[in-house]
Amino acid sequence: MRFWKRPQPMLPIAIIFVGSSLAYYVLMTTFSTYLHEHLHFPITTVSTIMFGYILVSRLSKVALGPWFDRLTFRSGLIFALGIAASGFLLASSEALMGKFAPWGLCIAGVGVSSIVLLTQSFIASQKQLQSHNTATPADYSFLYILMNGSALIAPIIGFEILRYMPQGLYWIIGGLYILLLVYCLACISGAECKLSPAPHLTLADWLKPFKNRNYCRFLLVNSLLWMLHAQLYSTIPLYTRETLDDESHLTLFFMVEALCVMVLQHWVSLYINQHIPSYYPAVTLMLFSVSFFLIYLAQDRVLILWAAGVFSLALMVYMPSADANNAAFADHGSFATYFGLLSLSVTLGDSLGNILGMRLLAFLLQSGNVSQYFLWLAGITAVLAIFYRNPYNCPL
Repeated sequence: MRFWKRPQPMLPIAIIFVGSSLAYYVLMTTFSTYLHEHLHFPITTVSTIMFGYILVSRLSKVALGPWFDRLTFRSGLIFALGIAASGFLLASSEALMGKFAPWGLCIAGVGVSSIVLLTQSFIASQKQLQSHNTATPADYSFLYILMNGSALIAPIIGFEILRYMPQGLYWIIGGLYILLLVYCLACISGAECKLSPAPHLTLADWLKPFKNRNYCRFLLVNSLLWMLHAQLYSTIPLYTRETLDDESHLTLFFMVEALCVMVLQHWVSLYINQHIPSYYPAVTLMLFSVSFFLIYLAQDRVLILWAAGVFSLALMVYMPSADANNAAFADHGSFATYFGLLSLSVTLGDSLGNILGMRLLAFLLQSGNVSQYFLWLAGITAVLAIFYRNPYNCPL
């Protein structure tokens, strides 16, 4: 009789994903505070390091995607966890790296982002191998439930570490990745996650997806939606402070947004997303528009909470659907390549959304019309939703 039983394939993957998500959100919630207040870096240097971390982590998905398609899932995960652990340990080693130590976070970012990429591609490949069907939004919904659960508790953990042993922050995160690496070696079998053999890596592997015009249009639509998503961490916090003058409203906004995703994401994926596979961008645009209009109207806590709920619903419709559509475009054995390109469109949309949104908000602040920002944004988004037509023949 066995005293233990090997977990099902998705269980160890989910555990590793949760651990990595928790580490990521601990890092991001303490990023500027730790570097500025504890390591005494100037704000300009902190922003440069953060930009470098985000840029390297996202673009590395594009570069590594075709390579991951040629590895077993286990081999790719070992590489990603090892790189993440190494980067955080380098960032901790001031005696070894000196002032350059925090730049080790850029190395860590490659590993952290690769774990997400590998998990997304693994879901798509397993669904295709087991049922010969493409992945659906419901298949990806659990990723966003796990991420938002991690995001809720990570700030508490991160700031407790900063309070009692700030010098150990990156050591602790690096140690967590070492534990996840050991767990991966023990619990994930290379045989059951093995992908079919693939030819040698060439430049054509990166260029092939762009030959599909429908896929290029899909990436452009994805960038547009991420421009709107980017408002969550850029203009919404500043606008709320300027107009409501109460940071507790902002805290509630983020909490409600995360809790709604945790509680409702799987239900939305099962009972809403499957009925709108070709037109989920239009539904998402309309939900964003309603959320922005509620933010414009908000004078108290009630409307802010409603705005957060509608914003979270937009993300619940949009995020898993984008993953599922991206997987449907991909050829078998090329899922990591396609999810790397999806990350590229996310980077473009997120960057443009932050830059354009912050500049427009700054202009309205100077002119004294800051309250009009989300009114205009709601109107433009509503027009886009009304006139939206499926610009690509959605394969789902």
